[in-house]
Amino acid sequence: MNSHAAIDLESMSDQDHLASLRRAHIDIDFAILIDLRASTVLCVSSHIDQPQETLDALCRASSLFFGERFGDRSEFCLTTPLRTIVAHRVGPAGETALVVTFEPGVALGYARETTTRACHCLGG
Repeated sequence: MNSHAAIDLESMSDQDHLASLRRAHIDIDFAILIDLRASTVLCVSSHIDQPQETLDALCRASSLFFGERFGDRSEFCLTTPLRTIVAHRVGPAGETALVVTFEPGVALGYARETTTRACHCLGG
């Protein structure tokens, strides 16, 4: 195995994981990690600046969909004409969510699979 191709996932920070995810999938607009209890952004893929309103709306939506009102969900998906959004709980306590926004027209199955694989790298 080429030692330059090996990536030590254990030593990567969450920010590094999000950046790596974005680089590996050109159809991802951005990814964020959200603290569901505080409804705040923990980190965002840094390749592009997002309006604070967008980040706040994703925090609110994640807290709502993963809250008690909808039961014990591990994932939610939303498809609009502008983007496909997949959110997945991360970690054993499920108090964090990875939210990935994809370009319009991305197949939902692909978006879900990509997000689920990314969660495993983040500890979920």
